[in-house]
Amino acid sequence: MTHYFCSLSFRLLLSKLKGINVRLFKSNTSVPLFIPVLRKIPPIKTKLDNIAQEPDVHIGDYKGLNYRLNNEALECTDFIYEKLGLEDCHFIKIYNERFKTNKLKPFVLKWISMYVFELLICLYRIHLDSPSLKLLYLDDNSLNRHIYEWWYWKTGDIIQIQWLKQSDLRIGLATLALSALTFVFRPFFRGLCLPAKPKKFKIMKEATWGLQNPVFRDDFFIDGEKLLKQDLLLYTYGSRHEGRTFAYKDAQNSGYQCINRTNLKIPLNLLCQRLFKYHFLLPVVLILKNIKNKRNYLLREWLTAFHGAAVNYEILLSHYQIGLDLSVNEASLSHIPETILLNNYGAKSVIFHWSDLLTYYHSDDDLKSFNVYLIWGKAHSHGKRYFVDSMVETGCWLKHNFGEFTRNKKRIYENLGLPVNSPKVLLAFYDTTIDPDFHFTEDVLLDFWQLMFEIVDGNKNVIGIMKPKVADRVKHLKLSDKGDEIYNKIRQRCLENGRVYFIDNPSEFAVTEVIAISDINITMGMGSPSTIALLCGKIGLYYDTTGSDYHPFTRRYRKKLVFDNKGDLFSVVRNITDGAYNPLPEIDEELLRGFDQFRDDKGLERFKQALLDNL
Repeated sequence: MTHYFCSLSFRLLLSKLKGINVRLFKSNTSVPLFIPVLRKIPPIKTKLDNIAQEPDVHIGDYKGLNYRLNNEALECTDFIYEKLGLEDCHFIKIYNERFKTNKLKPFVLKWISMYVFELLICLYRIHLDSPSLKLLYLDDNSLNRHIYEWWYWKTGDIIQIQWLKQSDLRIGLATLALSALTFVFRPFFRGLCLPAKPKKFKIMKEATWGLQNPVFRDDFFIDGEKLLKQDLLLYTYGSRHEGRTFAYKDAQNSGYQCINRTNLKIPLNLLCQRLFKYHFLLPVVLILKNIKNKRNYLLREWLTAFHGAAVNYEILLSHYQIGLDLSVNEASLSHIPETILLNNYGAKSVIFHWSDLLTYYHSDDDLKSFNVYLIWGKAHSHGKRYFVDSMVETGCWLKHNFGEFTRNKKRIYENLGLPVNSPKVLLAFYDTTIDPDFHFTEDVLLDFWQLMFEIVDGNKNVIGIMKPKVADRVKHLKLSDKGDEIYNKIRQRCLENGRVYFIDNPSEFAVTEVIAISDINITMGMGSPSTIALLCGKIGLYYDTTGSDYHPFTRRYRKKLVFDNKGDLFSVVRNITDGAYNPLPEIDEELLRGFDQFRDDKGLERFKQALLDNL
């Protein structure tokens, strides 16, 4: 029998010592509080990561399953919320009152949806795994039991589960101790300082893109007239992500005011007032009032998630007075407590998007709770549940310099190393990142690269250019040894062909630059570049083999814009290059207007005006 665990535990170690076949999901479901601490110690982290294997079966290997799973996660979330009677829970009521907000319901809903999604992935992977005898260990609480109840009702599949008894009192006391220890030791880790008058900035934004790309740059809205360089505060939270590290260093060398949030010290008045009252006394009182109930496991998770993000913003906003936070943190749970704290300090949270939000469907995109959402058009919010205070349509702001790029094609050709004034048709290809439990797996990526080679190799009157989502050295980290070998062979064949070019530094070239010089754009899956191309009046095609039927183009333009086999796509590309077919006149203009409300190149101007209106 194979034993499955959703988190590290002493029971797992004991089972492994007994010689039992153990599988461990590296998910965020029911992670013990001590694990994140241990993972910060490199030698221990390595041992923890290798303590047990994951099941060798992934959601992405089953066509369309990930799309279905995301829908099911939200359906199950509503079921759980009602089943547990959370509409009247003390946490939501008390925290809404104390923090003068109405955003605790979406906070709880989003936490549940993320937990449900993780556990559903585990259940599906166990069901699909090859062993005939399986046993899953789960904490015995009403949340887990209701999720399994819903999953069994939905699928009819049975998994043997060993329910692990929990002590509600012990969980409550542990949560109480954690709150006290966190408050006591936080000043030692962060340091203390004397109060000072906060520095004023109109806009705050995390440094994520850097300043090299002509479109995707962290100061794309600074115009030197209404919004000045000194109006912007760029920050990092100490992320080790290569792109974010580069972006912050780039910002530091640019003359912008830059800060590392994790290095900010705690003002004494903040510690003795708001931190003590709202982030120590409030959770302690709430825990004591609920110490005997059977929901302490939920309270522990909610308090940890809420106060972890909220305290960071308390410290940040005690040093800096801002008008709005232009967030790129839309999918995480932390954006909700961040929004609440911003509002407490008289600031607003503003979210925006930089891609087609219908390219795929993920439950993370629902249950957003910002103050202002700047959106290209109504289609991007279709079918989604948002808790935003206002939504402003700006049109596609990425198009603002498309005309400039179109007029300077020669410069772009030269910068990309392409033959200038070539009579050949230019096909631009765009891949995306991969994940075995996502829609896009290693096999999907390799199939797309093979497609690129075959299209160019089979059409002597075209040249191709690949704009990868990430640089090769990052992508290779996600490929298996076999996949890496296949990838390198395809790339070598492309180079030997002589008509396939690669953008080796994709972060320095805007997608609209490539679209401006292209004749046909082809994306892996329902990718944003093809949608943006269509919005710019250029041909965009989609090669999607993942089973998606979520995007409107998939439903309306199958075998015209969207293809799930190479033969149909090859045929349409050949007809386009021969001048026998143009799909653009067939696209409904009103449908495009849903993706780009104003259908002009003034989106950035409207974007900046919306920022000014909310300062």
